[in-house]
Amino acid sequence: CVPQQRAPADSGKNSGLGIVVGRIFRQDNGRPLAGAHLQMIGTPYVAFTDGSGEYRFNFDLSLVDNCRTQYVKVTAAGYESRLLVLVVGPQARSEDVRLRRQ
Repeated sequence: CVPQQRAPADSGKNSGLGIVVGRIFRQDNGRPLAGAHLQMIGTPYVAFTDGSGEYRFNFDLSLVDNCRTQYVKVTAAGYESRLLVLVVGPQARSEDVRLRRQ
C-alpha cells in the first residue's frame, strides 16, 4: 500500500529505524547488478545496490503503523524497471530479484 498520512511522532508506537535488505541480479547471466536504484513509492526512502548487488533500506518504523507492505520501483540503466512488493518491519530480508535487459 502507499503510506497514509503519518501518525504524530509522539504516538509511542514503533519508534526507531527499520531495515530491509535484499539483492538485485542480472537475469541474463545471474551476476549481481551494482548501481540499481530502488525507490519506496510514496516515501522519501531510496537505496542503491552495491558491488555485490545488495541494497539496504533504512526507514522510520512509524511507516509500519500505516502499512507493512510497501511498493518499491527498481530501475537500472539498460534494464527493464520492476515493481516489488516488500514486507517491512524492524528487520526484513527480501527475496532476490532479477532484472531483464531492455
